[in-house]
Amino acid sequence: MSVMISYSHADWERVQPVVAFLQQAGVETWVDRENLKPFTNWRLELLRMPRAADAFVPFVSDAYLSSEMCRMELFLARSFARPVLPVMLDECWTALDRWEETTHLARVFIARLGSGKLVGKQFEREYILQRLLRAIELTLGRRAIEPKNVFISFPNGCAEFATGLHARVASATCKPWVATLDCEVGDDWRQAQVQAMGEAKAHVVVVSEDYLAPQQALRTEILTSEALELPTLCVCSPELSADPVRMGAVYSHLKNGEEALRRLTIHQWCRSDDVEAQLGPALDGFIAGR
Repeated sequence: MSVMISYSHADWERVQPVVAFLQQAGVETWVDRENLKPFTNWRLELLRMPRAADAFVPFVSDAYLSSEMCRMELFLARSFARPVLPVMLDECWTALDRWEETTHLARVFIARLGSGKLVGKQFEREYILQRLLRAIELTLGRRAIEPKNVFISFPNGCAEFATGLHARVASATCKPWVATLDCEVGDDWRQAQVQAMGEAKAHVVVVSEDYLAPQQALRTEILTSEALELPTLCVCSPELSADPVRMGAVYSHLKNGEEALRRLTIHQWCRSDDVEAQLGPALDGFIAGR
């Protein structure tokens, strides 16, 4: 079972260490400069492999997007339903919409090696590589997906706190899902979130002053949660927990806002420093009762 590595030759110095990491981890890779035999019609082989490989890993960069051949490889992999697990070397999001072959990547969870960020949280390069490896192993059937039963929603400004919240409430019974840790490389991020909510027994929402501005993605998650009849538990960010006046302003904004967000004001909010004492036991109770 092979994984095709698709890249611009201008990026090889950045791509080669990642390929070496995957190979050392036991992943069988197909790379043109390593696997093309002498006298091979290289163009035909590069058009064949995206259809033949078990997974396709494109290294997206400014040079990759400018290459017609690279874009064609990506187009073929997607057209023939090969799993596409993208790595982003340059933060070239705005350029994705220039070509039909790449516009869909804006909806895909990408291993962002260039910036090291995943859903607003900074991670070490080694962790990003491990996430890529995990996605490949899941795709190839070498790893099983661990069931989750609690969904954590948060605005991007609270990514660090939400990720820590994941560890604070996790237990033998509580298995939380948070995008920074659990969305897989290559997933359509919206579909992944809806699927995770469909498997959840409770919904935790991190509330912060970010809610004073439109939060469309969070609004969609709250509506989905309501449709699924999930109990919703709100936890205030550390900044709000430390300032009752600011907390009250956000509460009033949500209570007087659109109907979807008013749902967050039905129950008492939990302070960030009360998570272990209050949120954990409450989640265990919901999990046991559903």
